[in-house]
Amino acid sequence: MTQLSTDLSTFPKSGTLSGFRKLKAIPGKELLKPLLSSQELDLHYPEHIAKSRNRKVVFPQFEEGGAIATDKGLSNHEDYFEAYIQDNAPGIDPAQIYRCSKGFIWGESSQNNFYKMITCGKEWCADCGKKHSIPHDRRISRHLKSFLGFSQAKKSIQYLVITIPAELRSLYRSKEALAKFRSYWKDKLKREGHQFGVCRYHYCGEDGYLWKPHLNILTPGGFLPKETLRQFREDLGRWFKMEHKLSYTPTANIYTNYTTEEGKIRHWLSYVMRATQVLYNKLNEETIKGFRNVAPWKDKNFEIPEYIAEEKEKTAEEEAASQGFDLLPDGTKEKIVWRMKFDELKKRWRPDVVPVEQTRIDDMVLIRRGFWKEKKYLEPLDPGLPKLVICPF
Repeated sequence: MTQLSTDLSTFPKSGTLSGFRKLKAIPGKELLKPLLSSQELDLHYPEHIAKSRNRKVVFPQFEEGGAIATDKGLSNHEDYFEAYIQDNAPGIDPAQIYRCSKGFIWGESSQNNFYKMITCGKEWCADCGKKHSIPHDRRISRHLKSFLGFSQAKKSIQYLVITIPAELRSLYRSKEALAKFRSYWKDKLKREGHQFGVCRYHYCGEDGYLWKPHLNILTPGGFLPKETLRQFREDLGRWFKMEHKLSYTPTANIYTNYTTEEGKIRHWLSYVMRATQVLYNKLNEETIKGFRNVAPWKDKNFEIPEYIAEEKEKTAEEEAASQGFDLLPDGTKEKIVWRMKFDELKKRWRPDVVPVEQTRIDDMVLIRRGFWKEKKYLEPLDPGLPKLVICPF
C-alpha cells in the first residue's frame, strides 16, 4: 500500500499527542496541522476519520501523491484506515515501556535472559487504553483468524449492537446484571442457530466517561430481515419489562449489519475490542472490576473454517521466540525457562517479576513489542566458576 504523503516527522518521539489537530481525510488538505495550544489530540476511530465536515463519508484514493481526489467506488477502504493507524499513529513504539507497568516477568536460556512487560490492561490507562496498544491487539489476535476464516470461505459475518435504554442504565451497574443481559442474547442467538460468536460490552460512548453500556456481538450470519429485527426488538422490550417489573415496555435499540469483506471484518473486530472508558470514572470502575468482558461461545460440534494467511516475513529469532525458544549462535534452539516465585501470603507459585527500575533497558535487544532479551554477562575473575552467570536484571 502506498504511504500517505503526510509529514509525520514532527510527531513527538515520546508518544504524546499534544500539538496536533484531529486526523481528517479531507481532500486537498493536510491530515495533520499543529495546534497553537497544547490541547490533546483526539484520535478517533476510522469511521470518524473518514467523515468530512458535512458528515458524508469520504473515500480517499491512495496513489503516489498520497490522499488526493475522492472515489466512492473504492472497496475495502477499512483496510487503508486500519493500516494507516497502525503504521502512522503516534505512540505505537515497539520499545515503549508502558507507564502502568510494574515490571517484567523473566525467563532464561543458557546464554540469554528474556523479559516480557506486564501491563495493567485497564481501559482508562494512558497506554493500555490506546488504539492498537498491546492489550487491544492481544484481544484482536485471539479471535481474528476465526472470523477471517469465514471471509475466506465466502461466508458472511453479522454484527449486532444492542443498546440498553437510557432510563434503564442505572439498573445495569452490577456485574450480575451485565452478565444476565449478555446471557439472554447468547441464548437467544443460539436458539436462532448461531453456533459461534463473541460478545463484548462498550461501557461508554464517544465521551469516554459517562455510563452508556451497549453490547457488541459478532457471529456468522447474513442479512437480518426487517420482520426478524422487529421481533428481536419486541422480545427485548418485553424482557426488559418482565426483568425489571416495569409498567411500560421500553423501546429497544438494535443495530445490525453484515459483510463478507475481510477488511470490514478486521475493522469491526478492532472496533469491538477497543477501549471505550478512556477517562477514569470511579463509579464505573467499581461496577466492572473483575468482570470478564469478552465472552465467546462455540458449540462443540461446530467447525470454524481454517484461515490461510499470507505469512509475514519473520526473522529466525522472532520465529523461535514466538514458539518459546532461544535461537543460539550455532543455530540450535533452547527452551526458554520462565522463572516462578513462591508467594508466601497466597501460598502459591506466581511468575517472578523484575521491577522496571531494576532493568537495563539500554542493554536489551527488542525481539517484538513488549518482549526483550539480554545477553548474560561474563564473570572472568575465577576460572574455576562457570563463565555464564544468571543476571535477572
